[in-house]
Amino acid sequence: MAKLGLFCARVFFVFFFFLFLSPASVYAQTAITLDPQTTYQMMNGWEVTSYANHMAPEYQDYKDDLIHKLANDYRANRVRLEIRSGVENIIDYWTEYVINQSIPYDLKDANGNRICPSDPNDIRWRYIRYATVNDNDNAFWLEPDPDAPNDDSRFKGFHFAELDSKLDNVILPLKNAIEANNEKLHINMNYVAFTSQICAIYGPDPRYIIDTYHHTIVDPTGAFEEYAEFIEATFLHMQRKYGFYPDTLEILLEPENVSQWGGRELGKALVAVANRLNSHGMNPRFVAPSTTDRDNAPSYFDLMVDEVTSLNGDNAYIGQYLEELSYHRYRTPDPSSIAPIVSRANQFQIHTSMLECWTNAGCSNHYRVLLDDMVNLFNSAWQEATMLGVYSYPGSGSLVTINDQSKLIRQYTKYVRCGAVRIKTSSSSTSVQPVAFKRADGKNDDNYTVVLAESNGNGATYHIQNLPSGGYKAFYTTHSSCTNYRSVAEYDVVLDEQTITNGQELTVAIPKCGVLTVYNTSNVIDPPHDGGLEPDADNWPGDDGVSNDTGLMEEEANWPEAGGNDGSSSVDKTHLDDIDAGIVPGTDRPESQNAQNNGVNGGCACGTTNSQVDPSMLAGLLLWVLFRSRRKEKT
Repeated sequence: MAKLGLFCARVFFVFFFFLFLSPASVYAQTAITLDPQTTYQMMNGWEVTSYANHMAPEYQDYKDDLIHKLANDYRANRVRLEIRSGVENIIDYWTEYVINQSIPYDLKDANGNRICPSDPNDIRWRYIRYATVNDNDNAFWLEPDPDAPNDDSRFKGFHFAELDSKLDNVILPLKNAIEANNEKLHINMNYVAFTSQICAIYGPDPRYIIDTYHHTIVDPTGAFEEYAEFIEATFLHMQRKYGFYPDTLEILLEPENVSQWGGRELGKALVAVANRLNSHGMNPRFVAPSTTDRDNAPSYFDLMVDEVTSLNGDNAYIGQYLEELSYHRYRTPDPSSIAPIVSRANQFQIHTSMLECWTNAGCSNHYRVLLDDMVNLFNSAWQEATMLGVYSYPGSGSLVTINDQSKLIRQYTKYVRCGAVRIKTSSSSTSVQPVAFKRADGKNDDNYTVVLAESNGNGATYHIQNLPSGGYKAFYTTHSSCTNYRSVAEYDVVLDEQTITNGQELTVAIPKCGVLTVYNTSNVIDPPHDGGLEPDADNWPGDDGVSNDTGLMEEEANWPEAGGNDGSSSVDKTHLDDIDAGIVPGTDRPESQNAQNNGVNGGCACGTTNSQVDPSMLAGLLLWVLFRSRRKEKT
C-alpha cells in the first residue's frame, strides 16, 4: 500500500508539473513595455504596384479573389499606378501591340540577346514604349482629340488606352473593395521614362517635333513645361473620365536610370507641375526622388531643393507640396545614409517612404527590411511588391495564394492601419524587435496594435505592459528557418481572445522564431482571417513571376538595361533566372550591415540569444523518472 501511495504521489507530481508547465511558461520570458507618450511617425500607406496581369484571359478567373484578399486580408490601401512617357506620341503603340497584336515585343539575336532593329519601320514595343512625340509646339495648349470631339477627357497626341485598361480592370475594383471597408485607396501615380530602352533607329524622324524624348525640354525661364503638360493631360483625363485624380505624383521612377534626369530636373518638374495643376484646382502631393539606391536619395534630394530655391527664391515648395522623401533598395544600403535621409525629412516636415524592392528583380526584401525602414528611417509608406508579387495565381481555378514573404509582412499590414501612430517600445530581451501603434485621430484612441519579431528559435512568452483595458486577439506566423526571413512553418495561427483591465499586463506566446501580432478588438470590427469581405468600419485612413515575351508584366516594363545609359551603375532587373530562394547569413542582407544601428539580430543562429530547456526534453526526463520508480517498486 505504501508503495502504491508513493507511486500515486509521483503520478500527481508529474500531472501537476505538466499542468503548470504550459508551453508559455517554458519559453523565454520577455517583458514588452509601451510608452504611448513618446510618438513617432503616422502610418499612411501599404503600397502595391498595380501589376495584376490583367490582360491575360485567366485574369477574370482570379480577379475577384485577388482584389478581395488585397483589400480585406493583406489590406493594402495604396497603389502605384504607372504612366509611361510614351503615352504622348502620334501612334498608340500599346493598342497596336496588345489589342491589335500588329507589332512584336522585342528582337533577339541567335544567342537570345536583345538587339535593336536595323530598319526604322520594324517597330518593337519594348524599344518604342518610352519614346515621345510632342503633341504640338505649345506646352500650354492641349488640343481636343479630333477623333472624339465630344469627349473632353481625350487630347490630340495623347493615348490613354493602357492607363484606362488598368483603371477599369484593376484600380477601380480595388478602390471599390477598399471603400467598402470605409477606407480610402491612395493612388500614387508614377511617371516612368526608361529612355535607355529606346532604339536609336527610331529617331530623329521627320514626324517628330523633337528627337525621341522631349519631356525634359525647358522653356526660356528654365521650367519643365512639356513635362508639366504631360502630367496635366493625364490628371485632366482621369478627372474628367473617372471623377478623381491621383492623390500623389511620384515625379520619376529611378532617376539614376534615365540620363535626361537628375536632382535638378526633379526640382524643375515639381515647380512646373504644382503650378500647372493648381491652375485647375488640383492639389496632389508629390513624392521624390525615388532613387534606385537608397544611398543616392540625399544627394538627389539636395539638388532638387537647390533647383526649387533657384527657381522661386526659396525652398517653400518642398514643404508645401512634397509629401515624401522616397527611395528604393536595389543596392545593399550603407547605414551612413540613414541620418541624412531622416534629417532632411525632419527639416522639411515631410514623410519618408521605401517604394520598391522586388524580390523577383534581385532585391533582398522581407519583413526585417520593413522594420529597418519603419524604425530607423521612420517610413510612413512602404511597398513590398506588385499585386501579383504579394499573391500568386497557380494557373487554374479562381483562387490566388499569398506568398511566404507576404505572409510575414501581413503581420504588420493587417492591423496597422492608415492613421496609426508608432509609439515607443522597449523589451527585456534582444531576441525580439517590437513595434507598437495607436490611433491618434480622436476616434479610437484605445485601439493599439503591437507587432513582435522574434529571432529565438525556441520561442518566447511576452508580458506586454501599459496596454489600455479591453479585448485583445493575437495571431502569429513562424519560420521554418530562423535565418531565412521569407520561410514559413506555421501561418496565421490565431490565439484566444483575452480581456484585460487597466494596469494588467497581457501575456501571449510564440513557439519559435517568427512574427506575432496583438491587436485591440474593443473598437474594431475584426476582419476575418480567410480574406473575406467583412468591413472594418472603424479604420479610416488619414509578380513573383518570371519575365516572359508577352510584354504584359508591369515589373518587366520597368526594368532598365544594365548600366543605364548615363554611365551610372544601375541595377539590371531584367534577369530573373536566379531568384533568391533563401538568405545566406552575412550575404546580401541589408540588415546584416545595419544590425548595430537598427537592432535587427538577423545573423545569429536560432535559439542562441536566450537559451532555455526544450519542453520535450523535460517531458522525457519526467517519464523516465516515473517509469524507473515504478520498475523499482515491482522489484
